[in-house]
Amino acid sequence: MVATPEVSSPHRGRRWLKWLAWCVAVLVVALVALYFVATSSAFFKGVILPKVGAAVGADISVSDAEISPFSHVVLRDLKVTPKGSQPVFTASNITARYSLLSIVRGHIVVDEASVVDPTITVVENADGTSNLSPMLKSEKPSEKKPVRPPRLPRSLHHHRRLM
Repeated sequence: MVATPEVSSPHRGRRWLKWLAWCVAVLVVALVALYFVATSSAFFKGVILPKVGAAVGADISVSDAEISPFSHVVLRDLKVTPKGSQPVFTASNITARYSLLSIVRGHIVVDEASVVDPTITVVENADGTSNLSPMLKSEKPSEKKPVRPPRLPRSLHHHRRLM
């Protein structure tokens, strides 16, 4: 019997290349899908607005949102309503045009910022509260901790008592 040396097939060397190509293709498809989901009006209204509303203590709603993360945001029929109160702010259209690349580089460049038909309504009740009260209560005052003087090394405690 003659032993033949094992020779790696040319297909084995290409297998990792195919695997890498599939991984890149899946990553590209996932990123494109994520882009369309994150810039959709439904995602903005269902995820972003509730989180912002919870942070400010109000319900925030829009009828439509057009988002292009690299250049502009357009919000239609924006309404800000504090919880259990009347609307504080409404606008039929809010537009912001900007350059995301400039912002990433540290230069805030806003080409256009417009608010169409803004209405601000502040209602003060007889008890001194207003429709802004629920939003103002959501802000928590920062608690300041008392500042402790720095601890001195043990060797300096002795000298401190002598003085």
